[in-house]
Amino acid sequence: MRRTAAASSLAGLLARTVSGPGSCLLWQGSRARGYGNVRFRSQTCYAHRVAYQLALGPIPVLGTAAENAQDMERKGRGTRSILSLTQSAPRLHGEANPQAKLTAEQVRAIRERYVPRLVSMKSLADEYGVNATTIFYAVHQVTWSSTGRLDG
Repeated sequence: MRRTAAASSLAGLLARTVSGPGSCLLWQGSRARGYGNVRFRSQTCYAHRVAYQLALGPIPVLGTAAENAQDMERKGRGTRSILSLTQSAPRLHGEANPQAKLTAEQVRAIRERYVPRLVSMKSLADEYGVNATTIFYAVHQVTWSSTGRLDG
């Protein structure tokens, strides 16, 4: 295959930005979204796509965008697949959630003590070692909605 001057210079650029023994090459150049990229003729291109085209020619288009989206979903690679997994996962509330920063008793005490303009959410947050947003959510029952006030 005869290479144009542009292809030769791009191949040279790729060769200068990879390292590694044997057939495993590690990208040493810039990255975007985890993929190596190169600038060529005022255009940013993914390095793996450029390497494919230099080695094998144009990348074939396999199906329409709609067909590719259906194939992605069928193989469980789409965002809807991930979303359905997270929606079907059991939701752990209150102290059963391993990421809970407060206990139910602390939430009741915070709700009892919080008085706008007298006891601030910031002061409660500092006292309990959490962010003021955590206190706001607990006070307004965005979180801990099943935990009532101490006075019933």
